[in-house]
Formats: sequence, C-alpha cells, structure tokens
Amino acid sequence: MRNQMTCKEHYKMYKQGKIWVFAGIFTASMLLGVVDSQTVHADTTADTTAVSTTADTPSTSAKEVTISTDKAATTETDSDQTTESSSREYANETATTNNVDNQNATTSSDLAETQHDQTTANQPDTTANTVTTPDKSTIANQDSTTETADSAVAETTKGTTTSQRVAESTSQVKPRMASLRSSQVTTTPTAASAVVTPTVKAAESTIDQWMPNKTLQQWILEALNNSSWSTKPADVVISDASQITQADMLYLKTLDIGVNKTTYIDGKTSFSLEGLQYATNLTYLNLMPSLNMKPYTFYGDITDISPLSTLTKLTFLQLAQNRISDITPIAKLDKITYLSVVYNHIADFSSLNAAQYTQALSIGAQFITQDLVYIPKTGMYAMVNPVKAPQGWTMTMTTPKGAIGKVLMTSPNGTVQIFWNGGTGSMSNDAQTINYQMERDQIEPGQTYNPWATVYPNLVVLPYTYYMDSQFSFKDSQGNATGDAPVNLMTPYIRAEAAANVTVKYVDGQGKQLADPKTLTGFMNEPYTVTAATIPGWALDKTEGATSGTFSADAQTITFIYKEAVSTVTVHYQDDQGQTIKADTAVPGQVGQPFDIAHPTIAGYTYQRTIGDAQGTYTETPAEVTFVYTKDAVTPPIVTPTQKVTVTVHYRTADGTTVAPDQIITGNKGDRYETTPITKNGYQLVTTPANATGTYGDQNIEVTYIYAATDGTGDTGQPEQPDKGKPGKKPGQQPGKQPGTTESPVTGGAPAGINQGVKTQSTVITAPSRYSAAQLATKSVSNQHSTTLPQTNEKATTPWWGVLLLALTGGTFVGHKWKREN
Repeated sequence: MRNQMTCKEHYKMYKQGKIWVFAGIFTASMLLGVVDSQTVHADTTADTTAVSTTADTPSTSAKEVTISTDKAATTETDSDQTTESSSREYANETATTNNVDNQNATTSSDLAETQHDQTTANQPDTTANTVTTPDKSTIANQDSTTETADSAVAETTKGTTTSQRVAESTSQVKPRMASLRSSQVTTTPTAASAVVTPTVKAAESTIDQWMPNKTLQQWILEALNNSSWSTKPADVVISDASQITQADMLYLKTLDIGVNKTTYIDGKTSFSLEGLQYATNLTYLNLMPSLNMKPYTFYGDITDISPLSTLTKLTFLQLAQNRISDITPIAKLDKITYLSVVYNHIADFSSLNAAQYTQALSIGAQFITQDLVYIPKTGMYAMVNPVKAPQGWTMTMTTPKGAIGKVLMTSPNGTVQIFWNGGTGSMSNDAQTINYQMERDQIEPGQTYNPWATVYPNLVVLPYTYYMDSQFSFKDSQGNATGDAPVNLMTPYIRAEAAANVTVKYVDGQGKQLADPKTLTGFMNEPYTVTAATIPGWALDKTEGATSGTFSADAQTITFIYKEAVSTVTVHYQDDQGQTIKADTAVPGQVGQPFDIAHPTIAGYTYQRTIGDAQGTYTETPAEVTFVYTKDAVTPPIVTPTQKVTVTVHYRTADGTTVAPDQIITGNKGDRYETTPITKNGYQLVTTPANATGTYGDQNIEVTYIYAATDGTGDTGQPEQPDKGKPGKKPGQQPGKQPGTTESPVTGGAPAGINQGVKTQSTVITAPSRYSAAQLATKSVSNQHSTTLPQTNEKATTPWWGVLLLALTGGTFVGHKWKREN
C-alpha cells in the first residue's frame, strides 16, 4: 500500500519521435504572448548628466665699530703742509724709536716708578713770555728754560702687590683664560717666563678698526703688560698690539706716556684718541708730550678729547701742551680731582666747576688766535669776549705793552711766534665785552725782528704784525689769584674807511619778497661772503650778484631767486612677506608743507601696520612710507546653480497616440523659449497649444501639439455632412462601400489578415448630431486604437492564437489519458 502510495508514474505528453512537435508548440505559445496579452509600449528614457563643480628669517650680524675721523687741526704756521701718510710714517718711526722693551719685567716696573715719581722734569713753565717794551728792547723776565714742573699726584695703588691687583680686577673685569689666545700654552706656575703662542680671535673687529692710531696701540700694549698699570692676569698673554681687544681695555688702570713719548705728529694732523673710550677702568691718564723728544716741539697734536668722555673713573688727568680747544667732553667726569690743561688753545672754561678739582686745576697759558677783523679808522672796536672763567672763579684782563710770544719748539730748535700789540683794551664789568682802542696801522706781513733770538733763534713770521692783545688772569672763590699764567687772546686787525653797504635780497621768480633783506656793513677792502638763506618750501634757483667779494665805495646788491621746492613721498603697498600687492604711488607736495597719507583699502587684504612716517612735513629729501597688509583667508564663494527648466514638446493625436518623438528643450528661469510644430505624412496639425512660446518659469513645462490622422490626401476621416435630396443614396453612404463599414489602411509588410493601426469597423453617423463637425472628428479619432508601437513601428499580435494552441494541446492530453484508462 505504502508502495502504491509512494510509487510515481511518469506520463509522457508526446510519443517517441514527436519531441519536435511539442517543442514547436511551446515555443509558439511563448512567442505569441501566452503569459501576458498586454500591448507593449516602448520606454523612452531621458538622459541626465550630473555636473560636479569644484572650487578652486636672521643671521647674527657681525659687531660693528664706528671709527671717527680726526678733526682738522688748527693751522699754527704758514709752512707747507706735509701729507698725512708721511706724518703717520714719522709718528710710527717715533713710536719705534721710543718703544721700550717690556720683556724684562723689572726694567718696565722701574720705568713706571720713574715716570710716576718725576716732579719737575716734564712740567711746563706757567709764566707767559711777553715783550715789555714796544721799541724792540730785550724781553723782560725771560726764563732761560721753559720746562718747569706741575705738582705730580702720587699713585695711590703703587704699594699694592700683584696678587692684590689681580684680586681687585676680578670684581671689575672677567679675566680671559690663556686658552682663548693660544691653542698651545706651556706654563709653569713658578716660572718667570711662560711660553705662550697667541692665536687670532675670530668674529671681532681688529684693533685697527676701533683704534686707528698705531702709536696709541703701542702705548696700550706696554701698559697692559705693566703689572703696575694693568690688572691683566698673568696667564693672559698679549705680545702684539694686533691681539688687543676692546675687552682687554678694561684691564687698564693707568696710562702715562712719561718722559719719552710725544703726541706730536706735524702740528697739523690730529693725534687720535679713538679707542680709549673702552678703557673705562682708567683712573690715571697722562697725555702730556715730552719736551725731550725730537723735534722738541712744545705742543702735541691732540685736538679732540671726546673719547675720554666715557672714562668716569678718572681721578687724575694731564692734557697739557696740546692743541685742544674744546674742554666740554670731560666736564662731566666728576671724579677727577686733578686736572691740567695748560698750554692749549682753550678759551671757554665755563663748563668746569672749579670746586670739584680739590687737588689742582691748572688752566693757564692758553694761546687763542682769532681771525682778522676790520675796524674803523678811528681804531675803536668792541668785541664779544670769547674767554670764559670756570664756575666759581672770576677773571681780570690786562693789555701787554710789548708783545706776546708763543714758543713752538725748545732748544736746540728754539722756535717762537711774536704777536705785537697795536693798542689798548679793557673788559666790561660783566666780562662779556672787550673794548679796544687800536693806535697802529697794520703792517703786512709780520715783522722779522726777534727780541728772543738768543733763546729761540727761529722766528715764524706771521701774516700780520699788530694784534689786539689781551691777557686774562683768574681768581678763586675767595678772591685769591690762582697763580696760573694768563690766557692769551690775539686778534689781528686792519683799520679802514667805512665802505658802502652790501644788500642781500630773497625773492621768487616774479620778484616777490620771500624773506626780509639783509644789509651788510664793512670797511674798504674788507672781504665779505654771503650764502643763500634756507626758506621753507623754496629752493634756490639762481643768484644775481657776487656772493663773495670785498666792500667798496659803491653799494652792492646780491639777489637770491627761489622757486617752489617740490618733494614727494613714495608710498609702497606690500604684504607681510614683502611682496608688492599694489603699484607704488607718489604723493607730491611743496617742501615745508605737511602731508598726511591714509592707507587705502585693498580688496582681499587687511591693513596691518605702517613702516615710515605717513604724517609729516615735506623736505628736500624725498620720503618713503610702506603700508603693510595681510592677505585675507580665501573662502570659496557659495555658488547658487542656475535653475534649469525643461520644456517637453509632445506631438500626439487627441487620444494620446504619439505622432513623433518628444522634443526636449532646456533653459534658465526667466529666459524665453519657442517651440514649433512638425510636419508628418498621414497627419495634419489640428491644435497649436497656447504655451507654444513663453518664458521659462519655476516648473517644467509641457507643450502638446494635437494632430489628426489623414488618408494621405489630407482627409482627416471626419464624417461628412449627410447629403440631402439625393435619391438612391442613404445619407452618409459613400459609393461602392457597404453601409456601416470603412476601409482600414494596411501597413506594408504586415502578415495577411492582421489589421494594423485602426479598428476593423467604425460607426458611421447617419443621423443629425448635437456635436459639430470638428467635435465629431475629434470623437471619431479618439475612438480609434493605435496598434503601432511608438518609435519602433512594431505591430501588436492578438493573443487568441496562443489560447487556441493551449486548448488544443490540453484537449489532446486529456484525450490521451482517457484513452489509456479505458
């Protein structure tokens, strides 16, 4: 039973050898649409393209040392000036001759003691040498020698030991180890002579740059290696001047050129003290030249003492017998108690406070020679007094009856200048003015008579014979004479008749006065020189008249003609990297007028700072100002895509049958669009839509053209109006056609017996209708069914053939089964 229930029988639906019959039936059924009888429409897919948019320091500078140029020396004589190179050569030769061998420490120390202990050998005579009678008599009170000593100040540190000096220097100077100077140092603590090989130091300017005076370099070298004058440690060896550094200058405590050195070069070139400003620990400084050195000059050539202004620890300063004319650089060195500046060219001592110099203040024996002045024929002349006493002192003035002698060289080359007095003079009570009465007419050149020929056989002939001579003596705060030799003031003069005036005018190009005119007065043959005045906003264009000449009996006029002075401020525009972001602009303006330049706004940049002055006054020198900006961060702009609107154009019949493929046109919102109908055989345009042309809006637009089918002759298939009154013919019946039927067009290539395109029958309207002819045509068309697939032109096939085949197949199967069972 189980076997019967589980046994299966397989029935073949075909007989052996008939496989092809059933295979053909199945294939035919599938092809004829057994499963789905729905008419298939071709699908039209619009291509869509997606668019993607993508938005697009300092190196360490080397130390610099500024070298100041020696000031021009005052000309003492009319002798031909030698070149500076030969002067330097002579100075170097002198330094070489006077150089002391410091290899022997005992000798150097003894020399230092000798120099400090001298009391009379190297001090000048403070008594002025004057001619007492105008009739060429012998000079009264003439000393046989001009060398007398100022009192020396004992060195307070003389008794200190070397170890004490080294210990003292530790708190002031950071000692350098010998390894800084030499890569190989052989030292024995108890040995007197250590072998040291110096090395050249890198990354520091050489001594020639910051101390150009070779003679001074040698003096510094000697002082550094003198343990009495320097706190330099024993293990720091300096054997050559080229090794000296600015830091080494701090070891110096004393510098004394002594009895065998001189600051003389040639009487014209200045002896430079540049570099001494670094020796800020100096307490004792003696720069008085020796009278024992050839060529035995009385005066040295120091003229500029400004480097000494930093030596704030100085207590002793000796500057006698030089050519100094300005004392103000040392006026603020308030620790100095001993100061000697005798035998120089200083007239104004008002910057010094006499109370400060408790040990000594020696300022006498100054020789000041002024320029030539013209005075009236009467000989009366008032002059501003250039001589000023120190603070706390007063002074008196006298007029020598003979002459003032100035010694230039001592024996054996005794040389002198003689300034013969030509009249008398007196000083006002406030010491501000000197009133002269000159009695002698000038004689040019100076006289050759020398009343001091026995002592000073060499006379330097001056350009003039007679001078307005004055001598000034000082009194201290107690009214006591200071004992200094007088300060000597000598002014050459020429008595002359008054000349006509010289008028100086300042005008523009049209003759308009720009400044008040000036009137110069003078004496016959007196020289004059005028220069153009500086007038803000104006520049000199040309000059009429001689700017230099001599006064004469005829009046003279000098006219300076100016033009507007124009200057510019160049403005640069840069980013913070120094790159130009905008072209430079030039802002012109008149010199003397103000300017105020504002930074502009530059797109993409933000103002940061200004380099230079954006506000100021135009000057003759063009100015520059730079505005610096930083670049703004770039933010990609938000791009709103343009809205695209689609217009779809349909070409259809009234029942929706497609006549032609749709056309799609696109555009931007707000743009105009325009569509056109098409022409196609078998169809005629019936309706043109109202929106065939228009403007793209927010929504997509559909435009539909309505067509009606024709028979190829333009007949749209619309029913004709019933014929009236025609016998033998029913209304609406066409000749040769059966009533109630119409012909169906047949598409070529279709199987015989299969209709394509329209139904096989169409109702013919034979009775009056409530529809118009056009409406009837539309309804007639709408009742038709298209059997042609759009765009593919395929024909639909009826599914009834498949059903029939299945029925036959099923019947055969049933019959066969029935037959077997029976």
